[in-house]
Amino acid sequence: MFIEWMTANPVGGPFALSVVMCLGEIFFLPGSLLTVGAGFAFKKAYGNTQYAVIVGSLSTWVGISVGAVITMLLGRFVFKNQAVRLAQKYPMIRAFD
Repeated sequence: MFIEWMTANPVGGPFALSVVMCLGEIFFLPGSLLTVGAGFAFKKAYGNTQYAVIVGSLSTWVGISVGAVITMLLGRFVFKNQAVRLAQKYPMIRAFD
């Protein structure tokens, strides 16, 4: 359904793909199926393979990069106490820390 929407909306599709890829990165969802589906959708929407690859690659890269930064910030500042408590339970994790 999302892939069909991206095909019908070639202007908003790359932005929506970036947001969905960002959320997928934050919630540890596999992005490979969405990336392949986006490639087919953009090829159909734009009719040009090179343009579809460029737009799809950039929107995927932006979404995953922003998602990785947000995930790092969440782990560093929001979930730090939970990680420290979990690490205290296991001596192997404490050794690495």
